[in-house]
Amino acid sequence: HAQSFVNGAIGTRLPSPSRWVDEYSADPVCAAIRAMVLDPGKICKKALEAVHYAYRHALRQTQIVIEDDILILHEPIRGSTSYTRLQIVPVGLRDILFVAFHSNPIGGHLNVYRTLHRLRMRYYWPEMYSYIKRMCHACPGCALSNPTRGTSSELIYHFPIEAPFRVLFV
Repeated sequence: HAQSFVNGAIGTRLPSPSRWVDEYSADPVCAAIRAMVLDPGKICKKALEAVHYAYRHALRQTQIVIEDDILILHEPIRGSTSYTRLQIVPVGLRDILFVAFHSNPIGGHLNVYRTLHRLRMRYYWPEMYSYIKRMCHACPGCALSNPTRGTSSELIYHFPIEAPFRVLFV
């Protein structure tokens, strides 16, 4: 399988650490999380209302830390003392990460579950599954590779072809 060789490979350059810091300050939820992590005394019921509910428990349990100016979620593994280390993704970088992990360098567009699996091993944001599902359904490359999903008479040739000996350029 060619996919086994490029399963972890991505074709798009990931954002630089300085871009992550800029996007954290531009995103109001991530800026609030950052302020609470830097000063745990700010964590109170009123301050947590400004944060998405998926982050509230992690903030109360001090499972979100800052490492090299990046927000990291330490998600505990059930039945173990270890955890997974996930970067919290601000709104401005979600599209870039989706494009980077959705399409392989060999041109394959992964489905919703494979894209979610590849992203979920490294990153986290609330409602990640619904975002990836929506983006996969809106992906033009996926629409071209899966003709049963939608009808597009200009882009997909249906069989039988009227002239079987002509060359089709794709």
